[in-house]
Amino acid sequence: MDPESKIPTVDTSNDASYGDAFTGQPVYQWDAFTPYSKNYNTATPWQVAKNGPITFFKTAQTNTNSLSLEKATEKSSLSLSYVNTLQSGILPNSELKKIN
Repeated sequence: MDPESKIPTVDTSNDASYGDAFTGQPVYQWDAFTPYSKNYNTATPWQVAKNGPITFFKTAQTNTNSLSLEKATEKSSLSLSYVNTLQSGILPNSELKKIN
């Protein structure tokens, strides 16, 4: 709580710590000061998020498929190749599809 204003808030300005403990106490969070927010001028419980980083991040994967055909005669040679790469990153909607 801010001792000067007597408005129950939490300190979110210090990145060197985990911040105030989640005890469920009602505080004015960031959206309580925005007039178009549904929580405007309303204290809401200070609690742990339902979905943390473990449910947000994914395991990155890379799949590569390749096909190569070669043919040669005494006078000429031919080589064809096809590579299909699919990569998915750790963030949702971060993927790369590449065809060579």
